[in-house]
Amino acid sequence: MYSPIFVVGSARSGTTLLYSILLSSGKFAVYQAETLLLEVCKPKYGNLKIARNYKKFINDWLHSKQFYRSALDPDEFTHVALNHHETYIEFMRHFMEHTANKQGKKRWAEQTPGHVFYVSLLSKSFPDAKFVHMIRDGRDVAVSKRKLGWSGTKSGDTLKQLIYAAKSWEMSVKAGRKQGGELGDRYMEIRYEDMVHNNIDDVLARISHFADISVDRKRIESSTQGSLGKANTAYDNQSPGISSKGVGRWKTELNNEEKNALHYAIGQTLTELRYELDSTRPDVSWKVKTCGTLYPFILNLKRYLKNETVLGRFTSDELEIGLK
Repeated sequence: MYSPIFVVGSARSGTTLLYSILLSSGKFAVYQAETLLLEVCKPKYGNLKIARNYKKFINDWLHSKQFYRSALDPDEFTHVALNHHETYIEFMRHFMEHTANKQGKKRWAEQTPGHVFYVSLLSKSFPDAKFVHMIRDGRDVAVSKRKLGWSGTKSGDTLKQLIYAAKSWEMSVKAGRKQGGELGDRYMEIRYEDMVHNNIDDVLARISHFADISVDRKRIESSTQGSLGKANTAYDNQSPGISSKGVGRWKTELNNEEKNALHYAIGQTLTELRYELDSTRPDVSWKVKTCGTLYPFILNLKRYLKNETVLGRFTSDELEIGLK
């Protein structure tokens, strides 16, 4: 009854929208930020049992958007947190439970898209937790990430940016599905396209049953929580929170070369997820073929170096210091 919910998925897949829907139920503590604890903080600050690591981490944490959004008292939290800082999981548990207790809530939900790579770890650490995996058409995700400058590569080549973003989407989707598939009824997938189209009522019913809450169209239409009050889109902020305007953007935003490149790079995964592809085999250049082959290796290597070696301490990822 009091189980936490983790919302995971590739960036730009609608995780913020789903999280806002959960908050609209009134059953969860309101915390409108990503904790980033495993995806960013763990590699950046290292072992929290080492005093200097914890000192740097807690100083940055108290000056970050991540802490500010909790509305907790910094002095009170710092004093108690000393007993809950041996691991990032333990710190997360204490932080989220403390935030919920402060608001008089018995449940909390956490939404850090990158935690899709840590579903197995989180499921073992929180044996009563449930996981909702948001999945969106990888072509729309790649277009959105490139537009925002979030492609993940420093290349100035826009085609390479698109392919890199698409392969990153594919890697996160596969990781989430593989780990989530081992959790049985503790894991659920939601398609972004289903949530913003006419079958939203069915999706809301599934969410309600899975999370043991009550959310419906009337409740979310009257809510201003998170992205329900303002659309979270790379294109405009004028759409209502639940809008289908972001569906199928790739069809008009991409030229034929870019469409073929994406179908070559992630077509198999798109097909497995039942997204429609052109029936013809894409005709692509050697550059596209090389990128499609090389980028998965680069992505996996970067994740390994970031999470398994001391090089993670130099990651460019960071807490959102000073952002309120």
